[in-house]
Amino acid sequence: MESPKRCKLTIITSGDAAYLQIPFDSSVERKVAKNVMLRDLLSGYLGPEIVLDFDNEGRLLGIEILR
Repeated sequence: MESPKRCKLTIITSGDAAYLQIPFDSSVERKVAKNVMLRDLLSGYLGPEIVLDFDNEGRLLGIEILR
């Protein structure tokens, strides 16, 4: 039985940032091909700066939260 894949959270206290890495098949290397800002998707969004990272096939790889 394969162990469940887990998200990985990295917190950078010196830069007031956090990155949530979304689990994926680790046998295939995935690289960020596109960044999308949450405020570009939601008009009127007033929260922290959030960046969604996608690979070249449109899979969500991670979420960066900046303060």
